[in-house]
Amino acid sequence: MSRAVVAGVAGAITAAVAQFLAAMISGGGHAWTEPFSFSAAMWIMFPPMFIRVQQHRSGSRRLVWLDWFALFVAVLLDGLLVVATRGDGLSGTGTELFLRVLWMDPVLVVLWIAIWLSWQIIALYLCLAGLSGDDGSRSRVRADLMPIWVAGGLACGFVLACFAIFRWYIFVSSAGG
Repeated sequence: MSRAVVAGVAGAITAAVAQFLAAMISGGGHAWTEPFSFSAAMWIMFPPMFIRVQQHRSGSRRLVWLDWFALFVAVLLDGLLVVATRGDGLSGTGTELFLRVLWMDPVLVVLWIAIWLSWQIIALYLCLAGLSGDDGSRSRVRADLMPIWVAGGLACGFVLACFAIFRWYIFVSSAGG
């Protein structure tokens, strides 16, 4: 079996795990349901991103446009997820539902968000590697890991900052009236 096929299957398995977590988070439609519908994007984005990482590591520079398209889709979907979460749900606003689920089972929410951000971090890494002229050759595998760790750390910091700002916003808005 080729490495590209293995990478594609690994991407599909990762998408299935994310979809399962999203189903758990949604609580049968009575909780934060946005991750369930947005997880459908992971079925489309994970396999190509995993394949692109494999191609990058083997030195292939084909389909660079796919990396930039994936980064554009990532920014678009993040914005739509925020807008959808702020909307009204059946049992309260999406924000209230998100907070309820976050307090009830933060591990599921944080794990889903980490998986959600991982394909986006991969797309960002591949775009930055393409700009720097990195061919992804085997001799650079160890050097290739550093941007992934940096991007992952920045993404985790960003998520934590968003949670802190979000919690502050909820505190201020509930205290004001």
